[in-house]
Amino acid sequence: MSYPVGFHPGAVWRRTDLQVHTPRDAQWNGASFDSNSEAGREGRFAWARELIRAAVQKGINCIAVTDHHDIAFAPFIK
Repeated sequence: MSYPVGFHPGAVWRRTDLQVHTPRDAQWNGASFDSNSEAGREGRFAWARELIRAAVQKGINCIAVTDHHDIAFAPFIK
């Protein structure tokens, strides 16, 4: 039996955002956080908590951090 693309009975659809940038991205225009201070680390954790809260509120099940030069925020988001 043939099904239209995306309509197979076993298909599961999830809301995702697979291009999330953090304040470490070279093109970032918002707040930045000094990694060498406790206040900077707390700022990174606060930013990451807000990112996850906003994703959950919008029903997003999966995100991918796609900063172009490092993954410094990945441990905070994780």
